[in-house]
Amino acid sequence: MKETHMVRLTGLLVINNEVLIIEQKVGGRSWYLPGGKLEKGETLEEGIIREMHEETGALVEVERMVCIADSHFKNPPPILYEHKTTP
Repeated sequence: MKETHMVRLTGLLVINNEVLIIEQKVGGRSWYLPGGKLEKGETLEEGIIREMHEETGALVEVERMVCIADSHFKNPPPILYEHKTTP
């Protein structure tokens, strides 16, 4: 079945007043905030926690949702979350 929509999640992890970004050369860009696609059956919080761990190895807790946007583009704008690391 063809996918009718996609939810893209992006995490904003700030440690000591510095924002964590990852190097990944895709589509002409080299640096990204960690994130990815929400998987079927996941809540938004579960998805971003998984994506942050997969891409950075960090165990995080969602602190708050920062932004949500919609688009008809193939690569939609993300739902942006702010995180804190967990012990």
